[in-house]
Amino acid sequence: MNAQEIFDTVVTHLYTQGKQADDGMGGCMYRTVGGLKCAVGCLIPDDQYHPNMEGSTVDNIGLLLPSYLHPHMRLLIELQGVHDATSSWEDEVVMVGSLRLIARQEGLSDKVLEGKRLANGAA
Repeated sequence: MNAQEIFDTVVTHLYTQGKQADDGMGGCMYRTVGGLKCAVGCLIPDDQYHPNMEGSTVDNIGLLLPSYLHPHMRLLIELQGVHDATSSWEDEVVMVGSLRLIARQEGLSDKVLEGKRLANGAA
């Protein structure tokens, strides 16, 4: 996957899922028991996910990630930050602004954001 594919996949996932993947106590997770996935978790194939990833930031689990994600650590850290920020889920303007900023900083197209609305209806 290249950086644009990662960005588009994560944005589509976040908007389709419509809520954080968390443990119910404020801690974000790569995968929840209920099947939710975070911004990075949605990029990890089932056969490469391990519960030992939980509780660590993406930069701390780098070697556990699929090798095709290794060149994109900065992008993954930024996308994980958007997922983990409560403000992103409370105010869609914050979510969109944060994602547009990442796209601009990384030299990516933000076209995938056009017409998106969070599945949970937050505005």
